[in-house]
Amino acid sequence: MSCKISTARIEQIDDIGVYEMKVIKTKVYELDELSEDAKEEAREWYRDGALDHDWWDYLEDDAGQIGLGITEFDLHRHSIHGEFTESGIDVARAVVANHGESCETYKTAQDHIADYDVECAKTSEDDDIDTEEIDTEFLRSLLEDYRNMLQKEYEYLLSDESVDDNIRINGYTFTEDGKRF
Repeated sequence: MSCKISTARIEQIDDIGVYEMKVIKTKVYELDELSEDAKEEAREWYRDGALDHDWWDYLEDDAGQIGLGITEFDLHRHSIHGEFTESGIDVARAVVANHGESCETYKTAQDHIADYDVECAKTSEDDDIDTEEIDTEFLRSLLEDYRNMLQKEYEYLLSDESVDDNIRINGYTFTEDGKRF
């Protein structure tokens, strides 16, 4: 087992103005040196502040790039709200052009394009195509795909694997019982 000795100096002034120095030595440990109970304590410390940044920004940016504005989401209530900033068919085409075939959004967009083509086939050239119903369903499905991506990212960021990696990368040290030092 390896450990580091961390030293803290405390300066005090006695009643005649003389400084007294006290040295406090504490053994500190890296995550992998802790017991399982202490590791869990360290993970909980990290999780308490792990998501104090806008961890979802890149997914909101991705949605914006395809023409979908996510206005709010609440993972605990399984809800997400948003709107198209482009037409539904333009959003679907952007998804197909920019998202991989294995992505749920890609499959959702392909379904919308197929539904759109069916609507076009039923409409004569002189009539306007009414896509409100299929656009509404596409919006609902696409938002659900993004909610699922947000949920998976949230769960990953708080997983033991991610937390442990971040603790190691940042070089955090702990007391023997897993308290942050």
